[in-house]
Amino acid sequence: MSQDNARVTELQSALRGKMADNKAIADSFVVENGTVVVSTEQKSAFDKNMTDIKEIKSLIDGMQTMDSVDAWASAPAATVAGEFAAASAQVAQLSSREIKTVGEQFLDSPEFKSLANGRNGANMVAAWQANASFHGQMPRSMA
Repeated sequence: MSQDNARVTELQSALRGKMADNKAIADSFVVENGTVVVSTEQKSAFDKNMTDIKEIKSLIDGMQTMDSVDAWASAPAATVAGEFAAASAQVAQLSSREIKTVGEQFLDSPEFKSLANGRNGANMVAAWQANASFHGQMPRSMA
């Protein structure tokens, strides 16, 4: 792991260098009569640095994701099995109830129904919030 951390640190340093280079290039742009004047060389160097910055950032993100997956996979089997059992129990609990899509929840909401098919205007009196999780965890009202 320490070798991976050293590599991430090295990549972060390279990223900071590329970002500093791009900042210097951007600071050298000239504004004449409200128009930014950029030479072909400046634009080319700036674009190349942006490509490098995106690639380095992607590598850092990938290595950090790989570390978190490795940590999870290296966890004792009982921990992984426990997480699976807990998730399975949540799914079983959900399947014993009616599961609604976000669209169905919206159409069934008091906020939407207060519009009364347009008779009460086109704007809801209160904002509607989805009773759902988009991150794989159960919503508070269902937990």
